[in-house]
Amino acid sequence: MSQLFAGCAALQRRAVWTTLLACVQALASVRLSTSFSQPLRKTVSRAGSLVFFSAVASLTVGCATTHPEGRANPPLMGPVPAGGHLLLFVTDVPLAMEEARKAGFDPVPGGQGQSPHNAMIYLDNGWFVELINPHDLPALARFIAWFIPVVDNRLEAWDQAKPGELFDWSVDVQNIEKAQQLALDNGIAFSDVRDFDREQRDGTYTEWKLAIPLDGYLPFLKSPYINHIDISGHQKHSNGAQRLKGFTVVSPDLQQTREALSRTLGIAATSKDLFCLGEVEVHLEQGPQPGIKALQLVSNKGQSITRLAGLEVAFLALEPGPCSNSKTQS
Repeated sequence: MSQLFAGCAALQRRAVWTTLLACVQALASVRLSTSFSQPLRKTVSRAGSLVFFSAVASLTVGCATTHPEGRANPPLMGPVPAGGHLLLFVTDVPLAMEEARKAGFDPVPGGQGQSPHNAMIYLDNGWFVELINPHDLPALARFIAWFIPVVDNRLEAWDQAKPGELFDWSVDVQNIEKAQQLALDNGIAFSDVRDFDREQRDGTYTEWKLAIPLDGYLPFLKSPYINHIDISGHQKHSNGAQRLKGFTVVSPDLQQTREALSRTLGIAATSKDLFCLGEVEVHLEQGPQPGIKALQLVSNKGQSITRLAGLEVAFLALEPGPCSNSKTQS
């Protein structure tokens, strides 16, 4: 894979510049031609302009890069901070929020407006579950993603998801530039680190950074939020849920996934099929299709099973586990 995408950036730029040139030529011929009606010329011009500016936008996003050789023994960056999030496929966010409330969770809507496009269920160890419909993306976003291999690969993986399934995950890292560079040094193709922001429901803006691996089934890296709304009142839930205990990553090729995770996160597996992200247990399991399952939460009300937007969630009592002594990164 490293060799295949070594020339990705050059190919991306060449494809985009070719698209830009074709748009300019097409726009000029249509605008100057008298054989087309005025309304038709305007319609074609607007469509061409959309493609033109989409191509320009794609030039601002880094293509996946990697050091093809990697390293036989990847360096460890130390313990990973206990933070990140899991994405849960819901077809209707407001309805999923209502179902979550009935199940005893306290979902927080994201963004502005009466109909949020996502909602978060925050836990008190830095993790949260995001309720979102991965298929409900603007057509323009899908079109722009076609020019950006790391995003396009991600969306292709999202397209395989079904309602009620966990379909993606991220890991928070304090120094995302350092973590991304380490992954590159270890032979994992990653995007550039990019800045993002979003208006919150109180009118303020939160900011964060992302770095996305080319492999759509590896976790993407995220920096902690800056100027985030106060969520302390939303981390306790009436059903007793307190923190993320762990989850399972399913892979058709355990050895490849184990090595890729180690190289991406810069940590070694605690055991053959277990990674400790702080106190959170990430188990690996063989399966025909890649995926994420077996969400476990620590509860102060003992063991039970509940459902969150169609996903079965196991509540467990707080007991020492294989990752209990793991330390988080400062």
